[in-house]
Amino acid sequence: MSLGGVQIGSQLRAVYKDVRKTAYAHDNGATFENPFYVRYEQPYTMTVVVHVLNGKIIKLGALREYQGAMPNGIRVGMVLVDAMEIEPRIYFDEFDEQLYIKQIPGITFERPDPRDRDSRIEAISVFLPDLKDNWDSEKGTGNW
Repeated sequence: MSLGGVQIGSQLRAVYKDVRKTAYAHDNGATFENPFYVRYEQPYTMTVVVHVLNGKIIKLGALREYQGAMPNGIRVGMVLVDAMEIEPRIYFDEFDEQLYIKQIPGITFERPDPRDRDSRIEAISVFLPDLKDNWDSEKGTGNW
C-alpha cells in the first residue's frame, strides 16, 4: 500500500528529504505519538508515521487538502454514504471505534462521528495491518 508515492513498510530514508523539508518548514519538525512512533506532518496534506527503532514507515494519512484518491475513487472530503455506495464493505468497528473495509486490512477512514453516514471523510489512513496484531509494547518491536 502507498500514499502520495510513499510506500508503507519502506524506510524513511528513501523519502526523508521531502518529508523533512515540508514538515520542518511548517512546525519545526516531528512529534512523538508514543516512545516508538514519530509523526511527520505535511500540513493539511499528509502524515507519515515512522517506527523509531527500525526506521520503517508504518502509517500514512491523507488529510483534507490531499489531492489523490483511492483506486476506487474514494477520497478525503467525500460523504461517507457516497463512499459506501462505491465500497459497500465499509463498516464501523465498535471495539476500535474506527471505520474499516472488510477483507482489506490496513485502511481506516476518520470523520467527526463515525456513526453519522452523512458526515464527510476527514482523513484516510493506510497502515501496516500486522502492526495491530504483532506488537510487543514492552520491547517496542513487532513481527514486521
